[in-house]
Amino acid sequence: MPFGKYRGCLLSELPADYIDWGLNEMKGLKPSMRALLLQEQRTRREKDARARELTSQFFTSLENIRGHLIFKFRELLDLEISLQEVFGVLSFLDEGWEATHFESELHQAFCRVRDMREKIESCLNRIDFGGDYGRVDSKKLITNWSELWIKEQSGQCTKESTAA
Repeated sequence: MPFGKYRGCLLSELPADYIDWGLNEMKGLKPSMRALLLQEQRTRREKDARARELTSQFFTSLENIRGHLIFKFRELLDLEISLQEVFGVLSFLDEGWEATHFESELHQAFCRVRDMREKIESCLNRIDFGGDYGRVDSKKLITNWSELWIKEQSGQCTKESTAA
């Protein structure tokens, strides 16, 4: 800028409102300077429009990812619940080593599914603003099941109390 409050500054360093003011209020502005200010104003508008476009694309992409994560979260939650129900049924059966071995494998599968669900849930908690991806009672339900399983494994609970 060759004159005024911002003398010596690059046009790109000028505040937008100063450029607007200069174009509207400086009556004796040389045509070459007016053209430079108009070009700077146009460049900024184009950059702003591009930034808005990229921001919109980002949020659209984020929403698509969020939708996919919600779908996977719900699938894993259903699988986790199903595995827990099967585990509960098997706990009533006492058919020797094979059932115990199967229960051990089932528990490992349950733990892997739970870990995957928790990772997805962690991702969703970072990007989900509505918190609408899970059942309202899912955390309570899963906590209850986990506590019950721990008690069962430590011998603190009997098969009859599991049925309740």
